[in-house]
Amino acid sequence: MKKLHTLPHRVCESTCYVNGLEDLLTWKGADYTDYLLSVVGGMAGFTYLRFKRADPPCMVYWGANPQYLMKDLAQIIGFEETLIEGRSFKFTFPRLKDFIDQGRPVVAGALDMYYLQYYPKLYRKQHVPIHYVLVVGYDDEDRVVFVHDCSHRNVQKIPYDEFWKSLNVKVPGMSKRNTIRAFALPQRIPSEVEVAEKGFSYKAERFLNPPVRLFGIPAMRKLADEISE
Repeated sequence: MKKLHTLPHRVCESTCYVNGLEDLLTWKGADYTDYLLSVVGGMAGFTYLRFKRADPPCMVYWGANPQYLMKDLAQIIGFEETLIEGRSFKFTFPRLKDFIDQGRPVVAGALDMYYLQYYPKLYRKQHVPIHYVLVVGYDDEDRVVFVHDCSHRNVQKIPYDEFWKSLNVKVPGMSKRNTIRAFALPQRIPSEVEVAEKGFSYKAERFLNPPVRLFGIPAMRKLADEISE
């Protein structure tokens, strides 16, 4: 069996974790500026971790975590997310195909870019297990999935055996093995201004008053105090 959905695709480097959702929203009529969804979601955007036994013991992270990103964007935009993670590929892949058959392209990842043929500088050379794609179709005869990738304009193909290997990665704090996401979008897609107003207000609150002190302003103050000691 073969299924391939044709939908708009935005090429925008370094936004793989949200690029598939942007394509789905554009498909349903949204028109958002590049990087808007990346900026307004994803917890605070600053994390300070300190573990005596870690190497290095002190670590600072800027930017969004995909796990928090989707949860934040669901509240901002109003979509519902179906998340399947930590299961076997044998369990997950048929469900991915079911979503495709239902007209619901699926975000897959994290993926290891070591197995992606259309990245020749990395393919079979370097493991980079932090990539995400939008699966827009599959072909059982040729045994490939069709994907949108944030760095490539045209639809790309990944053979089933390499898709399985690329998806079978665990990234602590970011993604479990064989993780896929399907979305049910709201009937009314909020405008860019609405997303910006709600998103930045939400972002400011999470930055100023995060649920734990290793995020946002409290984390910055903690790091500053330790540096000045």
